[in-house]
Amino acid sequence: MRRLEQFGHTHAWSALTLHQVQVVVEEWMENLLSHAMQPGIPLQTELRLDDHPSAWVLTLTDNGPAFDPLKEPTPKMDLDLDDIEPGGWGLHLMRNLAASIHYQRQNGLNCLTLEFKK
Repeated sequence: MRRLEQFGHTHAWSALTLHQVQVVVEEWMENLLSHAMQPGIPLQTELRLDDHPSAWVLTLTDNGPAFDPLKEPTPKMDLDLDDIEPGGWGLHLMRNLAASIHYQRQNGLNCLTLEFKK
C-alpha cells in the first residue's frame, strides 16, 4: 500500500482516486487471502497500473480458482442494520468505486480490470 500511495502522489492523483484504488486493492487482497488459498499451490498475484489519457487502468491478476466477481449478487441494502449479513460488501465496493470493471479468465488466471477516471 505504501508503494501504491507513493505512485499516486508521484502521478498527482486526487485524494479521492488514491482512496478508491486503495480500497479496491485492499478488498481484492482480502478476498484472495480468505477464499483463493489452495493447499500446496502458492498464490501468485500481480497488480498493474496503466496511465491512459482519461483514466487510470488497474489490472489485478491472480492464480486462484476461477472467480468472476461480477456474477456475485449485490447485497440487499434495504434491510435494517440488524438484518444485514456479512459478505459481498467488498465486491460491492469494488464494483461501485471504479468507473468500469471487467473480468476474464485467461491462461488459468483471474484478470480483473478496473478503470478510474482522472
